[in-house]
Amino acid sequence: MKVVILHAYSATNSGDGLLVNEALQLIRRVDESAQVVVLALDPASFEATPDVQFRHPTTGRGQTPSSARMLIAAARNLASFSLLHPLSRRLIRSADLVVGVGGGYMRSNSLLTAVKFALAHLPQLIGARRSRYAVYLPQSIGPMRWGLRGTVLRALRMLDVVAVRDERSAQLLQSVPSAVRLPDTALLPIKDLKVAPKIGTGRVGLVARDLGATPRTRAYESGIRALADEFGASVVAQATGRGNDDRRFYAKLGLESSGSLRTALQSDERPSVLVSVRLHGAIESIRAGVPAVHLSYERKGWGAYEDLGIAEYVHNAFDFDEQLVAEQVEFLRADPTQYWHSVEQAQDRLRGADALLVKLLQESGEPQLDDVARARKR
Repeated sequence: MKVVILHAYSATNSGDGLLVNEALQLIRRVDESAQVVVLALDPASFEATPDVQFRHPTTGRGQTPSSARMLIAAARNLASFSLLHPLSRRLIRSADLVVGVGGGYMRSNSLLTAVKFALAHLPQLIGARRSRYAVYLPQSIGPMRWGLRGTVLRALRMLDVVAVRDERSAQLLQSVPSAVRLPDTALLPIKDLKVAPKIGTGRVGLVARDLGATPRTRAYESGIRALADEFGASVVAQATGRGNDDRRFYAKLGLESSGSLRTALQSDERPSVLVSVRLHGAIESIRAGVPAVHLSYERKGWGAYEDLGIAEYVHNAFDFDEQLVAEQVEFLRADPTQYWHSVEQAQDRLRGADALLVKLLQESGEPQLDDVARARKR
């Protein structure tokens, strides 16, 4: 089976890398010998993987292009009325299965995000609608402004399955018959998580990120400094890529990064509790057996924590109550048993979602619409 994965970004963001890996794992369960091509904006950042090629959607190459080289390639591609490289278009048309990686890239809430989406992701979405069979793994879609809403909804209606990971995205896609609400794919391995809660007063980890420069972010940055100071938190980075480097943000706040989140979670001195602004930082932590409090700046955070049964541990990053977050951290440091009990209660739902996604990836044509309809009624 030939498979193309769309919308990948960069492995320098461990959350994005995690979602690509989860997509690959799902595909391997459908066909262990599948030949997979991943269209990624930073293909060189991904490690060599057997039977998987990483290519840039605009240049068609395995190297990560400079901005200038990418613009030149895009201009050449426009001669055939698409920003996608001809090779990318052929790969999509000839694939037995096209998979949209999970994530939150399908939005245009500002002019900048609208331009980024229109240049990097919209061409891939339009390509997917012309494929034989297309399944988009759980997304956060919207808000859609700057004249893109209608174009996006029309394209989504032509896909075979569009999974969304939060209720606001589900409401936006009410007119898309193939839309179904399912958990973030990064949550699915938690279905098999076995946790032995440890009581203690260990270290606190902190993952944050730059949320721009607005009146709202000043309060957010002040709160992050306060939490770091109160707990002497170990500040770690989830993303270190171009234009998305957590370490630069920490330097701006006068905080010193102690390394990567992944390294911290694998070390003997891993934190007992993590406070994470990045959703997939929080999910990585939970998957490693470390409870996480999430300060969310987008709709995806509430959807994920609702699916895990721990919605009380997600807060709005822009106006969170520092005292309440600190109290939750202390509570989890002392005894996280209740937290993990709630997660265990959510595992049956995760198992059901996992089985449904595998089934949807296996199918083609009309049968999957019945599965989607049943899932929407749950």
